[in-house]
Amino acid sequence: MPNNKKSNTFTVPRTIQTRSTTSRGMGNTIARQNQTTASTSSRGRRPKANTQRANATSPPSPAQRTTKRQRVLSFDEKLQQWFDQYKDPEDEEGRIGHQGFEQWMNDLRVDMDSEYPLLLCWKLRVSTMGYVTKEEWISGFKKWGVESNEQLKMKLPELNNTLTSPDLFKDLYRYTFDYVKDKNQKCIDVEVAIYMWDQLFAKRPTPHVKEFSEYLKQAKQPKVLTRDQWTNFLEFVNTIDETLSNYDLESAWPCVFDEYAEWRKAKNDKTR
Repeated sequence: MPNNKKSNTFTVPRTIQTRSTTSRGMGNTIARQNQTTASTSSRGRRPKANTQRANATSPPSPAQRTTKRQRVLSFDEKLQQWFDQYKDPEDEEGRIGHQGFEQWMNDLRVDMDSEYPLLLCWKLRVSTMGYVTKEEWISGFKKWGVESNEQLKMKLPELNNTLTSPDLFKDLYRYTFDYVKDKNQKCIDVEVAIYMWDQLFAKRPTPHVKEFSEYLKQAKQPKVLTRDQWTNFLEFVNTIDETLSNYDLESAWPCVFDEYAEWRKAKNDKTR
């Protein structure tokens, strides 16, 4: 017998179910799109807080920059490094020796037989021939304001002017005696004196230098010159004319000059 009783179950029409299902599907799709967009946007931009922290980073301080740069050497340190280039590692006193000095002259493009080695030693007030101490090097170049070979090369013409300055030349001439003299001696050999005169007067034409040197070689006496004889020679060549016409045998010149004057007179008599 058919059951005519109405069912209490609510049946959703198929069209409505389909629309509802579609609506829910679209909602889920939109939600996923929104999530994807938000995620993409999040990956494409830096967080605001990070940007603020980056902008807040300050540049390195001067102290930090200084530590990254090489420390600038002081003037004394530059002179020390310069000195160490030529220092003899085997010298007990840590001096520049003969080999180092020759290398220094070579680096300066200076001939060892020129006047410059003597002029440089005079400028540094070197006390022992052939050796330069660290104290002499640093003190001398510090006063001169020179810290490298490049700067020194530019000073060489100025140094050469010493030979034409009467006051500077006089100081150089007196210095030379102590420079070439052995520490335990009071005199210098005649051969050494003649060699130094050749250097000192090479660019300073002076009467008697050549003739006096010739006389000493021929006379063979004296074999050495005292400080007084060395010093008086400069005064002699500056005041006595080439012909010796103003030379007085009765004056207080050292005997070696009287003997030279007599030798010159005898030589002139032979040529007449």
